[in-house]
Amino acid sequence: MVAETFLIAWRRLDAVPNEERPWLIGVARYVRLNIRRGALRQEALSERLFREQPTQAGTGESHAGEAVKRALSLLPEADREVLLLTVWDDLDRGQIARALGCSKATVSVRLHRARRRLSAALAEAAEDDCVQPPTLVPGGASDA
Repeated sequence: MVAETFLIAWRRLDAVPNEERPWLIGVARYVRLNIRRGALRQEALSERLFREQPTQAGTGESHAGEAVKRALSLLPEADREVLLLTVWDDLDRGQIARALGCSKATVSVRLHRARRRLSAALAEAAEDDCVQPPTLVPGGASDA
C-alpha cells in the first residue's frame, strides 16, 4: 500500500501541493479504499459463483466452490485475469481490451482459451474427486 501511494505521488508529481503530507495521506486512504473495494468484489464474486452453481446430488455447494477455486488456482495468471475481468468486474470485451491494452480480437481469443482451460481444470478436478464437474456460470463478456 505504501509503495502504491508513493508510485501515485511520483506519477502525479506536478499535482503534489506544497503541504504534501495531508495529500499523501489522502492518496493512501484512496489506495486503501480501492484495495477494500477489490476484496469486497472478490467476496461478491465468490458468493455469486457459489450461488449460481447447480448443486449435485450428494455434493454440497462448498465442494463446487472449492473445485472452482482449485481450478482457477491451476490456471496461468493471464487466464485468471481475463476470466475475473469478465465475471468479477462484469466488463465486456471492449472494456477488457482497454484495461489490458490489447485488441478486442485478442481478448476474445484469450477468453476462449481461458474458458477452455478452466473447463479442463474443472473436469480434471472432478475426475480426481469422482464427481460431476460443476458447470461454468453462463454469460460473460459481451461483444460490446
